[in-house]
Order: sequence, then C-alpha cells, then structure tokens
Amino acid sequence: MQLFVNIKDYLIIYILIMSLAVIFTGQYRCFDKTSKNIKDFLLIPNNAKVFVYCETYRSKQDLKQDLVRKWGGGVIGDCGVYKERPLEFHTIYKNLVATKPAIQPSKFARVGFGQSYLWNSGSILEYYQYMKAFELLSAYEKTNVVKFDII
Repeated sequence: MQLFVNIKDYLIIYILIMSLAVIFTGQYRCFDKTSKNIKDFLLIPNNAKVFVYCETYRSKQDLKQDLVRKWGGGVIGDCGVYKERPLEFHTIYKNLVATKPAIQPSKFARVGFGQSYLWNSGSILEYYQYMKAFELLSAYEKTNVVKFDII
C-alpha cells in the first residue's frame, strides 16, 4: 500500500473534479477571431462554464445562439447584452462622480485629461460589466445548486 500520493497525480485528479467558471466582458468585436482558441485551449480542457456580459448590437438570444454554435451548449452558463449603457450604470456612475474625492474634476486638472475620461474609458464600465456577469453566474449557481471552485 502506497502512503504517499504523487502531487502531480493529485493535482490532475483535482483539476478533473473542480468546477471552473469563466467570465467574459467588454465588446463583442474580437469574439469571432478568438472563439476557437478560447474553446480549444481554455474551455474544453478545463470543462468550464462561460458567463458573458457584453456591449453588442445583437440581442441576447442571437448572442447565445452564436455562443452555442461556436462553443457548444454545455459550455454556456448564461449571457447578457446591452446596446447602450443601462440606466443602472448611469446611476452608479453619477453616484461615484458625486461622492468620491479621488475622481473630482480638480484631481484631473493635473493629468491633462478631464473627468469625462471615466465615462469614455472602460474603468468604471469594466467593473460594472464584471458585476453583471457575476450576477449571471450567481443566479446559475443558485438555480443549478452548484458552486464554482475557480472563477
């Protein structure tokens, strides 16, 4: 009887039974170019579930059909889309700009670009998209009585 297990064997066994979720956010623009590599080198080898929240002209149904066609139905956890920034985002943005000292107009005077950078760049929007994708993931966990080990 062997008392010690090879750590490599243990890790392989753990990887085979762990539950992995992958969150994709941003814009749809590069998906067609990268979807095959994402499937072949990330999703399939890791038996991952995908949660997508992105800015696109497509409807949620069209995006989900595209994801299923490219990655297979078993990989897709859920997805959400928007064409224009949602009212919820506007409310969060206005609250942050009104209450956070580090992002007041006077702070931007010394860097050469204005406070509008926060609206036009991805920083606040990126975290908003992460939040929305995580809400999709959490709903999936609750509905399917599963917990992901790695996100």
